[in-house]
Amino acid sequence: MNTDFFKKIKMENLTQEEKAEGLLNLKSFMASHPARQKTFGNNLTGWLFYSPWFTKNRMVVGSAFALVIFFAGGGVMLAANSALPGDLLYPVKIHVNEKVESATAIGQKKKAEVIVKQAITRLDEAEKLSSEHRLTEDSKKTINAVFSTQLEEGSKNIDELKKTGKEREATEIDLALKEALSKHHLILSELLEDDREDREEKTKQREENAKTRRKIRSWGGFDVETKATTTESVIEWATTTTESRVEIEATNTLDKTIKDDSDEKKPDDEKNLLDIEQVIPKIDIPHIKEI
Repeated sequence: MNTDFFKKIKMENLTQEEKAEGLLNLKSFMASHPARQKTFGNNLTGWLFYSPWFTKNRMVVGSAFALVIFFAGGGVMLAANSALPGDLLYPVKIHVNEKVESATAIGQKKKAEVIVKQAITRLDEAEKLSSEHRLTEDSKKTINAVFSTQLEEGSKNIDELKKTGKEREATEIDLALKEALSKHHLILSELLEDDREDREEKTKQREENAKTRRKIRSWGGFDVETKATTTESVIEWATTTTESRVEIEATNTLDKTIKDDSDEKKPDDEKNLLDIEQVIPKIDIPHIKEI
């Protein structure tokens, strides 16, 4: 081996200027790159992501993180599944859980099954509240609103199945829905009771108004084009537009039909009718605009 080369290297030294310049460069680098203090978390992260164990078991670590996220946020979603109208988590149930369930349903049949199942769930909730004596007017309105929307959407999905030639699947879902509605017919009647009463009240009011118009026409032989809001308003209008007020009993005026057969009228009745006929034709009846 040639030892002269190493002997020459040992004899070579840096000058004072070179040493000073090197030290200055070293200090400048240290000033621009200060040392960072490592914490326990940094050490743990560094060990976790760069250790041989992590590189070989990434699937296990990823699953562990997924479980943590699920129980942190998914736990609320799981708890919301048993919520009822009026509970704190009920909006999460219908606006998050069920929306996710519908969105992840694959295929037209599955979507129809999911939305019909959700509609039937509304009836189960109503029965649960009713058994606990918690079925209030507010909860009825909430259930009715969601139920009607889901029922309509379910019907559309069933129709779509029929249009695509899947009559058998559509029939199965349709029968399941009808069976559920029949099973829950009592609670369904209770939910729709208010709507039916409103319709009956409006129908009764229309019949009463029609009867009032017919009665006024029979009094004076004229045609009254009006849709009165109440019977009392018609009676008040008819009695206050005369110069001399005519006392007419509302119950007898509306509920009894004036018979034309004069043989069956009593003398007092004939006198009362004559008094009314003398006054009513003189009333100048304005045309009341329809409401």
